[in-house]
Amino acid sequence: MQPETVAEALNQELKQGEDYYFNEQGLMVFTVKYHLKRGYCCENGCRHCPYGFRKKQREKEQGNKD
Repeated sequence: MQPETVAEALNQELKQGEDYYFNEQGLMVFTVKYHLKRGYCCENGCRHCPYGFRKKQREKEQGNKD
């Protein structure tokens, strides 16, 4: 079975439980496992942030302070 996208091809090479995967645009996306292993929030609005940081919410809060 041939992978349909670059992301599928790259993800086939990864084992389950890895620290990242590739999305449909071919960008690396870190998993919750990776973030927990790192041990802190970078406040970049990561898709799988286990620390509850939401970039859009932060931008709204900063916009209201100006």
